Amino acid sequence: MTHGDMVGRRVTAPYGETGEVIRWEPLGAGMCDTLVRQDDGHDVWHGSGSLRPSDGLGPLPRRGEAQERNRLVSLAQLREIRAKHVRDFRAPWPGIEHGKAILGMSIDAAIRDLENQ
Repeated sequence: MTHGDMVGRRVTAPYGETGEVIRWEPLGAGMCDTLVRQDDGHDVWHGSGSLRPSDGLGPLPRRGEAQERNRLVSLAQLREIRAKHVRDFRAPWPGIEHGKAILGMSIDAAIRDLENQ
């Protein structure tokens, strides 16, 4: 499921209000990650876990699924960057040669962090 699978969906909020999802931010730290335009015209933030689908299109995407998908994409990108860094390690970095090792260690640490999530 993608971001687009959530935006545009008809949902029912915990207190019975119905509306359409106009924004979904599953990767943020906030608990209220879904902006719903209610049928009365008001825009209200809700936690996506508290919303129920009302459009007959099946279950709503879960925040955890979006986060896991993002983690896998980030991990693949970091591995690609690291491989390029190793491949091009002998290329000169005038004035900042010491930065090559620091950058490599930083990328390695980011990869380890993502692998351990």
